[in-house]
Amino acid sequence: MRREVAYLYCGGKMWPRLIVSMWTLRKHWDGHIRVYCAIDKDADWIEPTCNELDCDIVMLMTPEASGSSPKGKLVLTQHVIGEDIVYIDADTIIEGDIKPMFGYELALTSHGNWTTKGRRVREQLISYRGYSDLLDPLIELQLEKEYPHINAGTFAFVTGYPQIAYWQTVVAEVVRVVKEHPEVFTKYTTHVPADTAFQLITSQFEHTILDDRYNCCCRHGLHWEDPIVRHYCGRRHGRNDPHWRNAFLECRERNLGGICDHPRRYDMETKNMLKRYEAGMYDTPDGLSKGRL
Repeated sequence: MRREVAYLYCGGKMWPRLIVSMWTLRKHWDGHIRVYCAIDKDADWIEPTCNELDCDIVMLMTPEASGSSPKGKLVLTQHVIGEDIVYIDADTIIEGDIKPMFGYELALTSHGNWTTKGRRVREQLISYRGYSDLLDPLIELQLEKEYPHINAGTFAFVTGYPQIAYWQTVVAEVVRVVKEHPEVFTKYTTHVPADTAFQLITSQFEHTILDDRYNCCCRHGLHWEDPIVRHYCGRRHGRNDPHWRNAFLECRERNLGGICDHPRRYDMETKNMLKRYEAGMYDTPDGLSKGRL
């Protein structure tokens, strides 16, 4: 069965983070790595890195997915080339062997020790009530029992099984609901359709929940001292974390993928971290910055 690690690149300032993640992954995985891109412009930006690290680019040919992680993840799962897939978000670094993630019909990872009995998770689920005949019964099942809270920063699946096909249906419906009700799902909310859809299908299929070493979130991870995949959950990679900083500096040392040549494509977290580093603000006994820019 053909194995692959899949990334999604939807453009924007995720570019340096994707380079760093791919660099750290290649230290631990010598198999296929494929980066799925929505448009040619995205592929052009990541192509030099792929060439240096012996990775492949796959065009999704879906311009509407550019800049949209939920739509991109949906289309990616519909067009993967391999059969046994591990998906990893770009805002990660890999620090160990990912091979145990392969071989599952569907394997998900939990968000720390959060569950559907927790206030924030329940509030998120309840906010989707009343907008979809497909989602409503799934929401009620989640609220009745206690399920781990799912984070889709990493997940694994084997193509041809019904679990991922059903998730595709559910995530498309979640995206529709969010789009049609902007008064509820504003840009200030923390709803992530891919996460929500995986959450909702956990009551419908047998699945495996891997421990959070394989998707250890920086704020709530249970294994932050010894993870396999560190997940920075958006823009937290530059916040006094030496692990991401050191990997980023390794990439800059060899100018991997031209990462030194385009600082305008850095997000604000990366820019500020680099300024602190160049000013010697991490030269402290614990390696943490003590001052302000």
